Amino acid sequence: MLLALDTCFNGCSAALYDEVQMRLVAARFEAMERGHAEALGPMVEAIFEEAGVGPNTLSGIAVTRGPGTFTGLRIGLAYAKGMALALDVPLIGIDSLVATAAPHFGKPGQIVVVQQAGGTGQYYWARFDGETGACIVVPTLARIEDIAASTESAHFSVVGSGAIAFSALRPQTTVLGPAEPDAKLFAPWAAQLSPSLHVEPLYLRAPDAKPSASAGAATSRVRQATRDDLAIMADIHAQCFPKGWTAEDLAATLSVPGAGAMVVELAGTVYGFVQFQWVAGEAEINTVCVSPNYRRQHFGSDLMRGLVAELQSRATTKLFLEVADDNAAARAMYQHFGFQQTGLRKAYYSNGRDAVTMTRDLAT
Repeated sequence: MLLALDTCFNGCSAALYDEVQMRLVAARFEAMERGHAEALGPMVEAIFEEAGVGPNTLSGIAVTRGPGTFTGLRIGLAYAKGMALALDVPLIGIDSLVATAAPHFGKPGQIVVVQQAGGTGQYYWARFDGETGACIVVPTLARIEDIAASTESAHFSVVGSGAIAFSALRPQTTVLGPAEPDAKLFAPWAAQLSPSLHVEPLYLRAPDAKPSASAGAATSRVRQATRDDLAIMADIHAQCFPKGWTAEDLAATLSVPGAGAMVVELAGTVYGFVQFQWVAGEAEINTVCVSPNYRRQHFGSDLMRGLVAELQSRATTKLFLEVADDNAAARAMYQHFGFQQTGLRKAYYSNGRDAVTMTRDLAT
């Protein structure tokens, strides 16, 4: 028996699915913007009671892992992880956009999932092959206009809380429902997935609880990155660069001797990171990025101060970096921190832009 759970958006749902007989046993769904933590436990108890079975009958637990509301997705994940650990059953992580589209898999055509990303005015979206369920465009955060513009002229079906807004820009699309993931509808798809060794939240942006600039400057903390930070670091990198690094890419990079990374966090949430390479008393910044929704709040400056302090504690003499010649904001910040232009690499980036080489003397 598979238990499926979702708390990612404006709904809370739980379902029991019999994988052997391939049938739904019991399910509950309730639309809600908040209150998932209070609703989920009683909902699970209710479906066990309706089915006349206990938790010991479970063969696995499937849970949506995001993207979604910061608090909501963590509620479902924490509940599922705790239950899986207590019962010693495998855990299956499923992206919330896959869960939204899953009821419509098995039909020709392509499916665009568009879910509103809180109050940001942006949307989480992904595109799937309707027949196979294969992901064509991975989950991304974007404006609705950009999503509509990035899809081809072919006919699509669209589903999610942003479906109406999308169809207003692309009138030829077919709007599907329901808008929210529902455990009873994605449980059959989840039952086909392999258990995961580590199910981590999928964040495509920082939480809605946005600190003020002064609060960010005063209370943010810069520390060494750990393996537990890799997922959010990868999500932030994907928001900042067209070809973002995955958590596996970051793990491989940090396994190289002399490689290091530092994150900036506030109230336990990571908002940005810097990855560097240190060797023989010199260091180079490979990447530095702050979640786009939380720039101009001193997080980037805090990262640079923390990195410089760390490198100076290692008796580092010089710090190097490369930055696109048209990235005026980044170049201004680096100059503020004492970097000087020392070179130019023509057509260094894949888009043909030049790279400006900058250096700071840390010995003085």
